[in-house]
Amino acid sequence: MTTTPVFEIFMCHPNHYSEIDGKMENDPSIRDDQVLILSIKDKVLVVITGCGHSGIVNILKYAKELTERIYAVMGGMHLTGRTFESIIPRTINELERLRPKFLIPCHCSGLKVK
Repeated sequence: MTTTPVFEIFMCHPNHYSEIDGKMENDPSIRDDQVLILSIKDKVLVVITGCGHSGIVNILKYAKELTERIYAVMGGMHLTGRTFESIIPRTINELERLRPKFLIPCHCSGLKVK
């Protein structure tokens, strides 16, 4: 008897992209990020971040390479502090475009995001 797995688990280190001279370029200096991605029945994706150093948008774009639909995002989004608060509006716009059904900001997301 063979069974089809209900879900797959991916631990990954997503790329971090920074805006350099108006273009988004891979920034290899961010190497301490880990993400848990659950692909459930190849239909929906649940993404659980730690601190989100790579940027929540970068993480979700990486996750979308596994499947089209992002169902839930939970964890740190690294949007706290003066440096990162300026990108909150752009991040919200991109999250609206990616359309996760559930968005649960946690550690490192900042009070303005929550």
